[in-house]
Amino acid sequence: MFSLITLFVAILIFTPLDTIFLFICFYFLTLIMFSSINIIL
Repeated sequence: MFSLITLFVAILIFTPLDTIFLFICFYFLTLIMFSSINIIL
């Protein structure tokens, strides 16, 4: 999880023009992760 966050930050630093798009993708990714965790629990 920590490496995923650092990877995301590195992507944001290297591609500032796509920051909003990547943030939306990351947001949906975390939403899917949390929903799958809730289904398991």
